[in-house]
Amino acid sequence: MNIVKMIKLISLWITLSILFIAKTNASQLTPMADKSIFEQGYPEPAARYDQALNITELNNVTTRMTGTSPNAIAEFAIHPDTLVNQLALDFSINYSPALLAELSHIKLYLNDYLMATLDLPKQTDTNALNSQQHWSIPLQADVLKDYNQIKYELVGYYTEQCQDDFNKNIWAEISRNSKLNLTYQALSVDSELALLPAPFFYDSLNKMLDLPIVFGQQPSTTTLESAAIVSSWFGQLADWRKSNIKTSINQLPSQHAVVIADNQSRPDFLQHYPLVEKPTVEIISNPKFRYKKILLILGKDEQQVKQAALSLAHASKLMVGRSVEISQPPLIEKRKAYDAPRWITSGETVQFSELISFPDQLQVKGMGSAARSLNLRFAPDLFIWRDQGVDLDLLYRYTPSKSITDTRLNLLINGQFMQGFMLEEYHQDQWNLGNLTIPFAEPTPGESTQSIEIPSFKLSANNVLTFDFSFAIAKSGACSAAPKDSNYGRIDENSSVSLAGYEHYIKMPDLHAFAQSGFPFTKYADLQQTLVLIGKNRSVNEYDLLFNTIAHMSASTGYPASYITIKNDLSDIKADDYDLLIIGQPKSLIKQGSKKSDILISQYKNELNRTLYPGQTEQKVNIELKSRGDLASILSFQSPYDSERTVVALYANSNAGYQLTTEIFQQQESLNKIKGAANVINQYGITHIQTDDNYYVGSLPIHQLIWYHLSDYPVILGLLSVLVLLVLSVIIWRLLKVLTAKRLAEGDE
Repeated sequence: MNIVKMIKLISLWITLSILFIAKTNASQLTPMADKSIFEQGYPEPAARYDQALNITELNNVTTRMTGTSPNAIAEFAIHPDTLVNQLALDFSINYSPALLAELSHIKLYLNDYLMATLDLPKQTDTNALNSQQHWSIPLQADVLKDYNQIKYELVGYYTEQCQDDFNKNIWAEISRNSKLNLTYQALSVDSELALLPAPFFYDSLNKMLDLPIVFGQQPSTTTLESAAIVSSWFGQLADWRKSNIKTSINQLPSQHAVVIADNQSRPDFLQHYPLVEKPTVEIISNPKFRYKKILLILGKDEQQVKQAALSLAHASKLMVGRSVEISQPPLIEKRKAYDAPRWITSGETVQFSELISFPDQLQVKGMGSAARSLNLRFAPDLFIWRDQGVDLDLLYRYTPSKSITDTRLNLLINGQFMQGFMLEEYHQDQWNLGNLTIPFAEPTPGESTQSIEIPSFKLSANNVLTFDFSFAIAKSGACSAAPKDSNYGRIDENSSVSLAGYEHYIKMPDLHAFAQSGFPFTKYADLQQTLVLIGKNRSVNEYDLLFNTIAHMSASTGYPASYITIKNDLSDIKADDYDLLIIGQPKSLIKQGSKKSDILISQYKNELNRTLYPGQTEQKVNIELKSRGDLASILSFQSPYDSERTVVALYANSNAGYQLTTEIFQQQESLNKIKGAANVINQYGITHIQTDDNYYVGSLPIHQLIWYHLSDYPVILGLLSVLVLLVLSVIIWRLLKVLTAKRLAEGDE
């Protein structure tokens, strides 16, 4: 009897357990019927975080204040999807012991709202070192915006009589150890596509794009193409801020992220999410970290996923609501060569109004104002030779004054002084038009020249033109005060830059052009002639390198990589139609057994050997070693399939090595060091290597081509000139002889 009861109890327990599990699973699969709990926001409060930012981590920081430049500033951005609860400044100021405590003080502003007035106590111990004064000032968080400015204004007096603002006794300096302390928490953001690219990217933030991309499993080449298109779109938006795109496989991120998947390859946390029948772009809350959002790029299959990615890159401004379906495959017209939206192309005249980012970018106010800059981007293979240059029509205006003396406008290109203009005391119409030619370095092989009077620079994708207004005041007496904010200078937006009919011709390999602008791949802004070779089942670090490289290219062109091609091998593609970008070792990514694969592997090995053992040949050096350190390389050489095509290979011996290479594309200083035909990268720096195996890409008129390549050989050029003259003389002599015979024949008749 006891056994029967025991069996019944066990059966009942099993039945109840099954029912409980079934109910639990049903509750997980079935959407919540009553969502009123979310009407006032999420049921759980967002966690609070404390952050301390050193003043050196802020933007546009100036710390020194004087009588003529009394303001010190520091700027910072606040994520629009965060709420700052508390804000405080913890700082020290060192100031002149000559300042009068009764009159001198410092005003502290946040976004032009006065936060505090700081007295400057008299320093009594004149024998001791000048000590700093320390303050902890709470700031009003309710005046914060997306982008904010902290301003210190020195009101300094060294005498009770009339004083000279130019006197060197008036100074104060903010300590570099000062900190901005914040307490903040996340805000809930609507799942609304109309907000894109927010909350994944905010252009108001002066910081690098940080974006995770999630796959459900190892991605196919088509899925990688979709991710590259999405990466390029975000990279285009990030522009100069650079991109940090991180790849994860089947992992739920704790921040805003993008998921790219078809119905068969979803990550586990989306396994029960409704399947789609059409290309779909959707935004949802993170199922675990509910104050974060996930952008879904979905499709029934891989091709539909790619269609969704293209739709996001080209039609995000038309997307409204939580989800959109793409009813027809997008038709994107292919770009023409050199028509990247951010490049100034040959023969084009562009006004500054098309290049500036905000209205007062080229205006200065008052003495000591920072110089203003403008980015000029060109195709790196423009052939500019000898005394040719870019025409710049410059229009500027300024405040005229009798007190102005030795006041000028200085122009710099890439930090090098170019030319200066004196600003007249009286200039009735206040307009001054000047024509300026920007000189370029002559790309003669083996030759590097610079002009002493006007330094030249080598054309690249990213050139910075700087305008520096320097106001000097003529003092009329000991008590004269400088008008601090009464002087204005402005470069007019109707100024223009023009490239007059330059050809495209460049000596390759040139990894500097690749590092700066992604050339030669970016010759077509949509990367329609770019083939990426990457092995199957690679590490996430290699995917990171791929996506950040593509994002860097689109940041240069201003256009997404709509037609990029990604393959694991060359078995089914015509390689001579593409420039090749190789990521990884050739053995792991190129299918063996085909003739064209073997050719590429052989040349790759040869170039890698020359990089690792410069000055040696493969026959002289044959070393195999397993290094415990992290090593990477960037190589470039002529494609074995087409003499006008280029191969760029990114290789590393470890995941950390790929991370080192990825970081190169996130730091402009490191990009500037990439040059030549090969670069070896380790944690201590970059070493570049040049090669003699040069080739040229592009075209020139025949006479210019001959003259350019023979310019280093004056004797041959002289002999060729004599030969041309002899040929012309013979032709003219024969022509005259024919004409003479004809005239004599006519006379005989």
